[in-house]
Amino acid sequence: MNLTFSFKVLMVSDMLDLKEDLFELDANETVAVFCHYALHSMISQQYRLECIMEVVRSINPCILVVTEAEVNHNSPAFVSRFVETLFFNTAYFDCLETFMKENESHRMILESECFGEAIMNILAA
Repeated sequence: MNLTFSFKVLMVSDMLDLKEDLFELDANETVAVFCHYALHSMISQQYRLECIMEVVRSINPCILVVTEAEVNHNSPAFVSRFVETLFFNTAYFDCLETFMKENESHRMILESECFGEAIMNILAA
């Protein structure tokens, strides 16, 4: 297809701080938005989800790609959230075990800061 892409990650401390002017868009650009596992955590925060969708709408992307896990992390019942989280994250940990050494620093960061934080948020928050 021979398309030229540039990619910019935006970091905001709160999704309510997400604004159109943070994107530095050029009028001649074609915009694509990639939401990777971002929206599922906003279901319980309706106002933040609406803010995100309003910003996406305002930048008028030609394509919006949304990837979400097929898992019920938002169940009000703790046991359901626990079981879903256990099965969902077991696949990631199995993958890490297969492809990374146990004491590898990247694996430790992924396990503690990425997956560990996510698991704690799903189960406790």
